Amino acid sequence: NIISHEAINVYPVRYVMTDLFLNGFEYRKNDTIPFSLAPDMLDNDDAFSITGKSTRPVWISINVPVDAKTGVYNGVIEIKAKGRFKRRLHFTLDVQNQVLPKPAEWSFRLDLWQHPWSIARVEKVKPWSAEHFEALRQNLTMLAEAGQKCITTTIINDPWGGQTYDPYESMVEWRKTLDGGWVYDFTLFDQWVEFAMSCGIKEQINCYSMIPWSNTFQYFDEGSNSLKVLKAEPGSEAFNAHWRPFLLAFREHLQNKGWLNMTCIAMDERKINDMLSMINLIKETTPELKIAFAGSIHPELINDVYDLYTFIDPVIDSVSLAQRFK
Repeated sequence: NIISHEAINVYPVRYVMTDLFLNGFEYRKNDTIPFSLAPDMLDNDDAFSITGKSTRPVWISINVPVDAKTGVYNGVIEIKAKGRFKRRLHFTLDVQNQVLPKPAEWSFRLDLWQHPWSIARVEKVKPWSAEHFEALRQNLTMLAEAGQKCITTTIINDPWGGQTYDPYESMVEWRKTLDGGWVYDFTLFDQWVEFAMSCGIKEQINCYSMIPWSNTFQYFDEGSNSLKVLKAEPGSEAFNAHWRPFLLAFREHLQNKGWLNMTCIAMDERKINDMLSMINLIKETTPELKIAFAGSIHPELINDVYDLYTFIDPVIDSVSLAQRFK
């Protein structure tokens, strides 16, 4: 019995600079914190450079085919260096009589937020080009095979206040017309969602965010032929006037695509009063849209948030937990 070499992947481990976590994500004076190298990234290259008299970890994974016979398999990995050095590493693989269901059928639910712009930079390709989508396919397919259920989308620029090395841009173009109305281009949003689905991520679409960390919203103004930024607090008249036409247009678009029942307006670590104001607006305008929230648990949100991600500590109280599982 044979398991093909195509089922074996070799990933050289790359190192990154890191420092002590200390007491959380507070701003720190970098020059006072010890730093070091830490193994972190798995490279996709079968060949890599290494300096003399040094070591380099290598991560090896074997995707056992569903139809593989049970038993012990013997394999060999060859290591070559400039065609002169060669070593054979022998290993065994014990295949058990147990078959996992397909990842799409798992009850386990994974939601790792995707960052397509970061992959474009690393792969040195133009964002949203054919080369970019080709680079994205391996990443999204790997996520789907790990149980990923949610597609991360952005409906505004920079929903997390610049916490990431690569900025998040909007997958929706906002345009204010000369008569004061609004036009929204969902082309990129559709392309990204359809592509993620083709990679196997099909259960939910999370849209970030109606409440960004800065409470600022960028749009193109046809009157001045320039980009403008609106700053509006949740619950304010300006905030509601800005979001109400979008929600109505977004609902219609999602209905036409057949995605309305699987779409959530998603928020990350927002204040309870801001969340309640936003929830009221959605209930009044587009109650069909679900809500996702990652952050501290609040009793007021228990019944209104469809997809709730909370911290390990403190533990959710028994009363709130019971309400979630009614």
